[in-house]
Amino acid sequence: MKMKVLLVSLLAFSITGLNAQVLNKAEIVNASIDGASGDAVKVLVNRAEDKDLMDAWRSLMKAYDAEDLKTRRKKGSATNILIPTISTNKINVYVEVEEESKTALSLSSIFVEGELNLSASEAAKNMMTVLAREVSLEATEDHLKEQEKALSALKSDLKDLKRDKEKAERSIEKCEKTIKESEKQLKKNDKEQVEVQGNVEKLSEDLAKTTDNEEMKKQEKKLFSAQKDLKNLRRSNEKSTKNIEKCKAEIKENQYELKQNEKDTKKTEKQIKEQEKMVEAAKEELNFYR
Repeated sequence: MKMKVLLVSLLAFSITGLNAQVLNKAEIVNASIDGASGDAVKVLVNRAEDKDLMDAWRSLMKAYDAEDLKTRRKKGSATNILIPTISTNKINVYVEVEEESKTALSLSSIFVEGELNLSASEAAKNMMTVLAREVSLEATEDHLKEQEKALSALKSDLKDLKRDKEKAERSIEKCEKTIKESEKQLKKNDKEQVEVQGNVEKLSEDLAKTTDNEEMKKQEKKLFSAQKDLKNLRRSNEKSTKNIEKCKAEIKENQYELKQNEKDTKKTEKQIKEQEKMVEAAKEELNFYR
């Protein structure tokens, strides 16, 4: 039996920059695959990858009970397959995927049955149009989900930035309060320290003049207590001074974090607006296929 040839070529493009009216609309072009050449059916497929197209083509061939169906990543063949709307005889089909650009692939299909080329038939064009729209719908749905996921992640980042800002502001407020209280304590201690120091000096003088043992013991006890108070005041001053230094360092660090937070917040808010546009664009793309 003589074999006739039907060559079908599918190109996968991103919808971006394309007229939506031409998406998935079949047209006839001239092409050649593995030595076979002739008219070909060409349709645009949105957001698809080579695997999407090959899987869709394999499923389509299986639906027509291909006797021998073989597929690799970018090539496939189906033999002795009957597609009544295209031919009343069994034909062989060969496909190959090629990369056209970062957003474009071509899936070329050759339908072989003698020398008669039926690629211009409405049945062939309709078949490829349906296939392209199904692949486009699924791929564009996945694309929309990715864009919505990205938007959700950005909004989550913005919430984190807001929480970080509030945390830094609370830390600054707390440190400023600590500094104020510590400075107040230092002034109080300094005043008391002068009084206690004077008391220590007087008690030391009195002790030096005392000759009575009992009185001496009383004076020593008073002097020890005053010296202890003086030591505690000095320790309190050291603690307050350290608290002030520590808080000043924390304030400086948090102020830097707030400045960086402000920059990151503006950047994230801008990214959210841009991503919202991408989500809306993806929804418009999806509406075209529904």
